[in-house]
Amino acid sequence: MAKAHRVMAAIAKIYAQWLSADLEALSAIQENLHAAPNDAGGKRELFRIAHEIKGQAGGFGYRPVGEIAASLCQYLEKIETIGIGSDQNHRCPY
Repeated sequence: MAKAHRVMAAIAKIYAQWLSADLEALSAIQENLHAAPNDAGGKRELFRIAHEIKGQAGGFGYRPVGEIAASLCQYLEKIETIGIGSDQNHRCPY
């Protein structure tokens, strides 16, 4: 159990870098979607990254970020207007 805690602590130290990269990716995708709002691949990627943040952030001490990501996922599901796609890990509205 102590080894697991050490591993999680080590990962938590670098999670901020992963989170920063994910947030930059979300921003870039949003900008692309502003220019091409019907880009289904961009919408899927936006949802995928938000879903990953939702699942990871709380475990690494970023609970408010996880809650915001959860809200983004819910919003994307609510504005769904074209079919439903899915993969093995989560529901994607696009």
